[in-house]
Amino acid sequence: QILFKRAELHLDYHVDVLRGVRGMFWTGQPIDAEGWKKYFRSYQLQMSHPGVLDVGYVRRVTAAEKAQHVAGLREQGNAAYAVLPEGDRPVYFPIIYLEDVRQGPQTPTGWDVGSEPRRRAAMDQAVDTGQPASSGKVEIYSYNWPVETGFVVYLPVYRGGITPPTVSERRAALEGFVFGSFRPAKLWAGIGAPGAEPGVDLEVFDGVDMTRENLLYDGDGVFHGEVRAWHSGHVQADSMGRRWSLFFATTPAFERDSRRQWPRLALVVGLMISALLFGIAETQARARVASEKLSADLRRSEEVLRKTNAQLQGKIREGERAKDALRENEMRLRALVNGIDDIVF
Repeated sequence: QILFKRAELHLDYHVDVLRGVRGMFWTGQPIDAEGWKKYFRSYQLQMSHPGVLDVGYVRRVTAAEKAQHVAGLREQGNAAYAVLPEGDRPVYFPIIYLEDVRQGPQTPTGWDVGSEPRRRAAMDQAVDTGQPASSGKVEIYSYNWPVETGFVVYLPVYRGGITPPTVSERRAALEGFVFGSFRPAKLWAGIGAPGAEPGVDLEVFDGVDMTRENLLYDGDGVFHGEVRAWHSGHVQADSMGRRWSLFFATTPAFERDSRRQWPRLALVVGLMISALLFGIAETQARARVASEKLSADLRRSEEVLRKTNAQLQGKIREGERAKDALRENEMRLRALVNGIDDIVF
């Protein structure tokens, strides 16, 4: 679980970029293409967040709003703007703004990301939960760039700058999504977990099945099913609305180094075990001495208690005798008073 937590925290650190962009929309100030570019000029995503491939914003557009939406974007200077792929759909989610970290031609805006089932499923989950949601393993298309395999995270943007309390209110208040495409090879290469250490391989899978089809990241480029590792293990957990599987195993280089270091390792382990046994014996001896001292103190306390109890019983008996004497004197006094009354009368 520690390994997964490190990977999850590293991913969450990259998703913070999306949270910052959403804050820009929640300020209530109008955003245009120039403002978008100006915002990202202050970032150096390739250096600070190397796992991010691109960051964009998609707007929710209903079928009734589509014509006006396209006309508005063309009037703003994007003369070739169009919602793609073509076709009639109840609702569209076209890319309005996009920042690609790579230098070169940028992907044209207007592609309806909601037309792709995996992406649409992640968007639906994000809007209903109000939390970032991952698409799982998908192909990331970019203009004039080779297709890359990765995943996309969507963060909902609601009207009014707040997340409504119920699912129905969230759906009604949805304006669009901030999204980020992630490259696993760069995202998890720097997590500082066992997968980034020499001699230990880390593989990350989308889902519970650790197959080639679901493989997102492989630290050494050798699929775990092709080699037999000395030590291996895996963990599964949920994050960003998906179930992830992490597999880690020792590499042949690690095993060779371990065999060379075995005599020294055996000596060190032997000394550590000896020290541990000595510590246990010393602790037991101290515990025995403390126990004997405690027993002696207990016996002394019991003796004091017995003496105190005897003294108390003596005091009680003395009190009873004093009461008896007092009653006897009272009876004698009463008899004397009665005798005096008889003499008078």
